[in-house]
Amino acid sequence: MSVGAVESSVMRWLFVALSLAFIVGVAGCDGDSPSPVAVRVGDASITEQTVDHWARAIDLGDAAVGSLQQLRGTPRERALAFLITVSWLKGEAADRGLATSNATIERRLRERIESVPNGKAEFEQEMSSTGRTIADIELEIGAESAAAQLRAMLAHRARPVSDASIASYYRRNRAQFRFREIRVTDLIEGIRRTRAAAIAIGRRLGPGRRFARISLHERVARPSQFEGARRENGSLLHTIFTAVPGQIAGPARFNNAWVLVVVRKVVPGGVRPLATVRKKIAERLARRRHRLSLLAFLEAYRNKWVAKTDCSAGFVVQKCSQYRGPTMPEGDLLAGH
Repeated sequence: MSVGAVESSVMRWLFVALSLAFIVGVAGCDGDSPSPVAVRVGDASITEQTVDHWARAIDLGDAAVGSLQQLRGTPRERALAFLITVSWLKGEAADRGLATSNATIERRLRERIESVPNGKAEFEQEMSSTGRTIADIELEIGAESAAAQLRAMLAHRARPVSDASIASYYRRNRAQFRFREIRVTDLIEGIRRTRAAAIAIGRRLGPGRRFARISLHERVARPSQFEGARRENGSLLHTIFTAVPGQIAGPARFNNAWVLVVVRKVVPGGVRPLATVRKKIAERLARRRHRLSLLAFLEAYRNKWVAKTDCSAGFVVQKCSQYRGPTMPEGDLLAGH
């Protein structure tokens, strides 16, 4: 048998063994009596036993719970929010004819195991430390896949950005595409003698090679009027941007010393032409359209599934139709956070 075949067999054995261990463990804790239902989401049920299981996992190790966890509240509240979110995602994907194959889930599970620094051994240790099972991770993977499919569906439905929209945006937002004048400048700083002495140094050196050899070389962008007024180096900036190129300017006061300036090159400012920024504008407008489409979808999605979410007393969280408290911001996998 090849090494690859052996590894595949071991992996399958691990999946089956850990899943069976979870089933046996549950039976040992609760006997044969079914666990009461805590939440119903449409036709799906979430049992009290499942909520308790995830609350323990969250309490034992937040880092291992995964990207779908709710970040606020007690372990039980976070477990409920997580499990309801999973049900919503799977339900919405099913309503829209989207499905994740078992092969895809198995492949992503294998990738997770292989991504752990010490491989299977460390993965098993993490699982054991939080009481999680392969079935738990497969549940997360399935929900993440459903969210990705729904996001892809929304992106596919987005209307393409037209040339007219791009041109209109450019006309209305020309200021965004302005670039400032740049002055390539040589500076001799830290002259702590008198102003007259600084002038004498400049005359002795001249604006040519001797000046350039001992100076700092800077590219300075013209500040706005507001920036120039509030900067401590306003006097120096004024000197740079009023200097005649190729001649010594100053001295200007800076950091309790004098500075001599020679502007070597002026790169004029202006407005970037539409042709050079067309792609950036198109991407910006596409992101905006997608964001607006996503927000509209999320509002309808939440309203739809809150109405379908029936929570028993003691298990009511913000996602339940029975919830009457203040609405707090929640992370949402569909929104990418």
